[in-house]
Amino acid sequence: MTLTAHLMYGPQGAAALRVRGDLRLAPLIEGGEQEGGLRAGAEPLAALAGFGAAALLATREGGRRAGESEARAARFRRAAASGIDGLLMTGHPDRRVPGHVSLCVGGVDAEAMLRDLDAEGIAAASGSACTTAVRKPSHVLEAIGLDPVTARGALTFSFGDLNSDDEPDLVSQALCRIVTRLRSLSLLPRGGR
Repeated sequence: MTLTAHLMYGPQGAAALRVRGDLRLAPLIEGGEQEGGLRAGAEPLAALAGFGAAALLATREGGRRAGESEARAARFRRAAASGIDGLLMTGHPDRRVPGHVSLCVGGVDAEAMLRDLDAEGIAAASGSACTTAVRKPSHVLEAIGLDPVTARGALTFSFGDLNSDDEPDLVSQALCRIVTRLRSLSLLPRGGR
């Protein structure tokens, strides 16, 4: 299991790896006994202390954070679904990471939407972080039965502690404007299941 500090509002560059007791790993960088002999070099002590503080806060405030994040995401889902025809929410409706929204907009390319969202100061992604640069439809979305045109309109949003309560509405309004404009310029079909 891996844990990264920045995903719980801690500093970038600090992470933890938990390995089964019967599993042995080869050193990443040979030469020292740091990190159980798996990586030589000085540990980033400030980042690790920040990771510890972030983990402590996440333990104390996790329930509140999850509830508020999910409420913001649910408000965004409702507003976006009511304002955009051909919008398809993906993923399980309840069993998901709090604050996470995954959707597909039929007939609009995700990269075009991301460009326009970025111009409005809104951060979003198309697909998973490990495949963002690939620029092809998600194999996962195709595996669940989405056609490639619809899958090319995949966006993900995350709402958390750093978002204000009015941001879900502002983001959904911006997305509605962007989709309307891009569809007026496109010859792509709107897709669907």
